[in-house]
Amino acid sequence: MNSLDSRKSIVEHESNKILRVLSTIILLEMMVFLGVYYFLLEFRTAVILTSALSILSIVMRVFVYKAYFNIGRWMLVLIVLAQVTVSSYILFETMIYYKFYYIILVPIVYLLFDFEKIGDRTIIISMTVLSSILFGLNDFIDYFRVDFVATEFVIVLLNSLIAVGVFVAVFSFIWIFATSSINQQKALNRLANTDGLTNILNRRAFFEMGEEIFMEDSKSDEHFSLIIFDIDFFKQVNDQHGHIAGDMVLRDMAKLVLKSIRKQDLFARYGGEEFAIYLRDTTAEDGLKRAEEIRWMVENKGFDIGEEDLLKTTISVGVSSYVTTSIEFEQALKKTDKALYLAKESGRNNVVQV
Repeated sequence: MNSLDSRKSIVEHESNKILRVLSTIILLEMMVFLGVYYFLLEFRTAVILTSALSILSIVMRVFVYKAYFNIGRWMLVLIVLAQVTVSSYILFETMIYYKFYYIILVPIVYLLFDFEKIGDRTIIISMTVLSSILFGLNDFIDYFRVDFVATEFVIVLLNSLIAVGVFVAVFSFIWIFATSSINQQKALNRLANTDGLTNILNRRAFFEMGEEIFMEDSKSDEHFSLIIFDIDFFKQVNDQHGHIAGDMVLRDMAKLVLKSIRKQDLFARYGGEEFAIYLRDTTAEDGLKRAEEIRWMVENKGFDIGEEDLLKTTISVGVSSYVTTSIEFEQALKKTDKALYLAKESGRNNVVQV
């Protein structure tokens, strides 16, 4: 996974965390509404409708828990719209007030979809246009249900245009604020999830994103492999050539391995001179083959450290392979780390698979 793909995965990861929080809030909110309608208002129709929405909210939360995030996004948006429509009808005894809730749709859509993706961008623009039309023409459509004179028609038309103007102004403010906030959040996410020296994922991001991918692949008994490798005698590089030279080796090591893995895989700096790779849809045989290829590639690479001669180094590699439903992600990491330890103990510059 290159740096651009890593940033996209980080954004998706943060969006999915927001979705988990929002879906939980909506579910709890439905329970509160159900209690209010039942015990305070004693509104049988409201209880029935809210019970149906509560059931949908539970289903939505299950989808999110099972990592079906796209389905969860759509269900959340539809449930919020249905909830505010039902609530406004119950509280105001007329459907006319629910037009104000179209404004709510804009920030919700911005939270749940990524504007940098073409597909998500289409959704955002379509929902925004639809919201502005419904918001501005709500009164205008209501007046078509009764007879009225031309003067009233003009007044309604002007009111509708004013309403659209207000909506556009509000939306423009939300757009500017949301875009600025999202860009700032993405920058913070990159800092929090990217290793500053090598520009690949850091240990924390590898744990969180790896766990998320593991959960998603667990739906269908997917094979996966984990690789953890360590630069042999890296302390001697720092001691003999200086820490700047050591940093150059780490950066070039990351670039070298990054070019050899697929976009669907995760690659991270796991520790000081340790790196970790999550190989999706990879059997034990293929995982061992990939580990050996990386070991051979590093052994035959000369690293430029600003001196006359290129620096030669090697790595010790631990690899393990499983089916997603047969083990927990954290347990798989521990076993892979044990394989790395065995590789070091057995002479270094080799691969050990467990």
